[in-house]
Amino acid sequence: MGNPKRDPPRVDAMFRVHILVWTPCLFLWLFSPLEAYYLISSKFRNIPWNLFNRSKLLFTSVLILISLLDFGHAIIYSDGYTVSYLTPLIKLLTFVLLGTLILLNRSHGLRASGCIFLFALLLVLCGVAQFRTELTLVLTEVS
Repeated sequence: MGNPKRDPPRVDAMFRVHILVWTPCLFLWLFSPLEAYYLISSKFRNIPWNLFNRSKLLFTSVLILISLLDFGHAIIYSDGYTVSYLTPLIKLLTFVLLGTLILLNRSHGLRASGCIFLFALLLVLCGVAQFRTELTLVLTEVS
């Protein structure tokens, strides 16, 4: 066992690959009914297209495309476990929901969404933990 002050903590592979992906997705799915309530009760309508709206939709479309490719990769090169198909499918459906919420926010006059912001924050925080662990694993293999 290594020295805890010098050895950085490692994230387990199951936790890294699945739970860190599912947590932000679960958050968005759980809080999307609240977002729908805000959309229904909004008194404003139809924000015109601008650079900010288009860039959010463009980045979401890129995420949908990457998730679709990841899902196709999981189907072709799967190890036989159901969770190998399920994780890319959950990501794909979540990003489709995100794109739908972005479009609905624009059409119902909501300029900012706390739900979408917190989802993006969770996605980044969980992604940083996963990226750090992957980077550490690659760097230790090279050495």
